[in-house]
Amino acid sequence: MSLIYYSPQSFITAGFKVEVLSKILDVKLEHVRIPPSQWKSPEHLARHPLGKVPVLETPEGPIYESLAIARYLARKAGKLYGNTPAETAQVDQWLEFNNTQLQPFVAATIYVALGYIQSTSEKFEESKKSFLEVLKIVDAHLAKNEFLAKEFSVADVILAIQLRYPFTLLFDEASRSQIPNLTKWFVKTIGHEVISSLVGKTWLCQKEFVPDFEIFKRREEAKKEQEKKDAAAKKEK
Repeated sequence: MSLIYYSPQSFITAGFKVEVLSKILDVKLEHVRIPPSQWKSPEHLARHPLGKVPVLETPEGPIYESLAIARYLARKAGKLYGNTPAETAQVDQWLEFNNTQLQPFVAATIYVALGYIQSTSEKFEESKKSFLEVLKIVDAHLAKNEFLAKEFSVADVILAIQLRYPFTLLFDEASRSQIPNLTKWFVKTIGHEVISSLVGKTWLCQKEFVPDFEIFKRREEAKKEQEKKDAAAKKEK
């Protein structure tokens, strides 16, 4: 049985996508959650040279980067990854679209809303607007297709998990009216029996969550003040 290493807070990280996918694929994995304090240990650096998670340990060696792990698991299970080279390429297309076009906006909005990244009101609003514009591309595709690829696939699972917090915290009814096909797809996909058993009931946003940007300002001011004190203390020595 392969081991997979996650963050203790994997429900908001890339590792959670892999965790959900492994359950859908019915791939047996031993789940190991390691705190960030151990990521730079020699033992973990041997698994991932950048000291990050998730990492999958296999008999052939470690595999890192969540999408690489997802593809490996799908190939291993022989499920959800297309039945022809063209279908597999379609799955890969949407996985890459998610990673390059959507993930940056998730970081710029949801990670800010959750307090993991500092930002300003102006940057947050601009990122939200751009995020929605990119999602309209997915919406247009789903207006003519039931799934992202020909059939339900890894891409649907990964994207649904990626959009869970945006649909819960960011996109209220007014925003969702601009992406109706994507919203319909999301509700159906996140309601998948296995996915819902892991994430619980997912509520659609009724009122957009707005971060307290004043807190970010105070944090930055406190950081600068501490840096001044540290510099002064160093001079005295």
